Amino acid sequence: MAAVPVEEKDTILIKLIEEQHPYLGIELRRRALQDIRLATTQDKSNHEAEARTAGELLARAEVIAQERRRKEAELKARENARRERERAAKRKKYLESLTGKEAELWSRVDALIAMKQSKRYDEAVSLLQDLHDLSLANYESAPYSHTISQFVIRRIRSRIDSHEDPISIHHACSYHAGQTGEPK
Repeated sequence: MAAVPVEEKDTILIKLIEEQHPYLGIELRRRALQDIRLATTQDKSNHEAEARTAGELLARAEVIAQERRRKEAELKARENARRERERAAKRKKYLESLTGKEAELWSRVDALIAMKQSKRYDEAVSLLQDLHDLSLANYESAPYSHTISQFVIRRIRSRIDSHEDPISIHHACSYHAGQTGEPK
């Protein structure tokens, strides 16, 4: 009834109030059904005008899927960057906690290696990496290089004194120096 002009609505209301038209209800029902059919026909023609082929639908689905994958990749990249920043902040805080404890850490490395156990070697390597990173963070690679050299000399002398093969420790230290960027 929204589409019915105001004058016509007024006429219908007057007929209802004055009860002049005995079949007004039937006429209104017929008119409403006609309006509904007309609206449905218009919706169908609009829908048919908007109808797309299967190829168009598949192409649109691919565009949507690509956009979704792009957004997911961006989200993943942001999340990875956030985690990396957190990891770097934790590492920096950890290295700062080691500042001033370098001599103690070198002694610990020496003690761990002296135990001659693979798990302890892994701990020693981890501490050596911490010491290396600490020296880089403090822009002090020269003291680290000097200390690692002295450490290697002590280990080689220890092996010579115990009649072990000093070459294997030399190769291990040369490998480590190659990994850390220090000269071999």
